[in-house]
Amino acid sequence: MTELERMLKESLAQTEQLLQNNQVAHSQTLQHHSGELATLKNAVRTLQAEQFTLTEHLTRLNAVYENLQPLLTRLNALLPDK
Repeated sequence: MTELERMLKESLAQTEQLLQNNQVAHSQTLQHHSGELATLKNAVRTLQAEQFTLTEHLTRLNAVYENLQPLLTRLNALLPDK
């Protein structure tokens, strides 16, 4: 093996090792981001469920207010003027 062949072989081996290291690092980063994405998706689902529940509560509160409004108007009319 000539000196040039040896240098090329070493260079290729180093490049291959560098590429493998990069691939491992990128794979780990991708797994990390995948986990974070799953966490965010769960958080969004939780927030959507909470938003739905709060919307239902607000709808019921609005109905109670609308039902009480005529009664409050009549009770106000019964109070003496100051």
